[in-house]
Amino acid sequence: MSGGSALGMWLFSVITAVAADPTGSANNITSPITSAQAVVDLMCRIFAWMFYSLMALSFIMILFAAFNYITGGDNAEKIGKANKIILYAAIGVTVALIAKGFPYIVATFVGGTYSFSLSKC
Repeated sequence: MSGGSALGMWLFSVITAVAADPTGSANNITSPITSAQAVVDLMCRIFAWMFYSLMALSFIMILFAAFNYITGGDNAEKIGKANKIILYAAIGVTVALIAKGFPYIVATFVGGTYSFSLSKC
């Protein structure tokens, strides 16, 4: 038996053991989302995580592009690669800013409240 199939069988057995909860406690799960504000708060946490992750990744990409610019010299291929990395980093920052504002858009539709401060979420 290969390592991949053994891991797959182990994972399947764990999932089926969890799914076949003999205590019946799985039937008593209640949702933490009880209001429109709870939806906004959950989205705020998810998109705040997305915002900070994308900003950090974009920063790393910009540093990598700067390294390519510095070491590229007259190599047009490296300079072109650095230009593409800067473009992708700018797209990442744009998506991060949209992610930061998305909970406000949802809050206006579902009737919750949202503040634009970076430390709010």
